[in-house]
Amino acid sequence: MNMNVAILATMKKLDHVQGRGTDMRRDMELVREIFRVVIAKEGLEGKEISIPGYDAKIVNRHVSMLYRAGYIDGTPFMGDERILAVDLSWQGHEFAGALLTEETVWVKIKDALGPEKLATVPLKYIEAVAMEALIAWGKAKLGLGG
Repeated sequence: MNMNVAILATMKKLDHVQGRGTDMRRDMELVREIFRVVIAKEGLEGKEISIPGYDAKIVNRHVSMLYRAGYIDGTPFMGDERILAVDLSWQGHEFAGALLTEETVWVKIKDALGPEKLATVPLKYIEAVAMEALIAWGKAKLGLGG
């Protein structure tokens, strides 16, 4: 009996690592890459997003979560979770700007929170922290102080 539990636990961990199962963790590095790809996309035709080095199911899941959270404008693909991304929403562009404009802002956030917290804290919290850090960076660049 204990052997079966250990095997099931190992299989569940393997599913998580390979992006299968329902306990997939949010990957903020992947979110940043998705934002980059959608921003760079030409035209307003819906497009399935793919990111080199990432499993398509994991990318699709993240795109779907971003779509449902209001960061991506797009069209659901019939019959499954895929989203044909059209563009970022206004909020998505602002969040992407906070995450992508200045690399030191992202590094500070990532170092302060660590990968576990980045995967579990509310996205709105990460967005708020990123926006505040970007504002502080911008003020410093403009010599406006704190």
